[in-house]
Amino acid sequence: MPPRRSDPIRLRNQLTASLVAVALVAPIAASGASQAQRQAFAQRVATLAADCQVREPVAEQVPVDLIVAVAALETGWGTSRFAREAHNLFGIRCNRPGCGLRPAQAKRDNVYVRKFASDKESVCTFVELLNSDPRYQRFRELRAQALAEGRAPDAYALAAGLEPWSELGPEYVRRVRLVLRGVRRLQQ
Repeated sequence: MPPRRSDPIRLRNQLTASLVAVALVAPIAASGASQAQRQAFAQRVATLAADCQVREPVAEQVPVDLIVAVAALETGWGTSRFAREAHNLFGIRCNRPGCGLRPAQAKRDNVYVRKFASDKESVCTFVELLNSDPRYQRFRELRAQALAEGRAPDAYALAAGLEPWSELGPEYVRRVRLVLRGVRRLQQ
């Protein structure tokens, strides 16, 4: 029986999950996370990302290394208050009292960082948002284009679809790609 089309992508995600655990590239070195903390955080997020997507069709999978990069940027490698107190690894927001934690620098009264029951719930929600929220249509189009061309979706290319994730826009994409470059160096 020929291998399923998803097998190379799943294999790549599993390999990336292993490699990203040692991705101590630290373009966000100011986070205060030690190398050991970064390594442990990367491994945990990579494992959760693979777990969240084990039953996802190929067309809805997000590269594990991209998930780890975004989580690292958003939480300073898991050291942020929101990661520790709310299991929120991506800065996912909500807008009603009681739904999460209030950022100290919030400019509006109804801004909260959503509280999750676990890190896994946060990771799975991130994947779900990328797959369903209209703001990430470009992300989905880039992924679909790669699949239509017979290529595994590339995290570096897909990062362009994350511009709406942050108010930083193109600068945010640049930062995500800095982390991804380090992961790729490990794969060579």
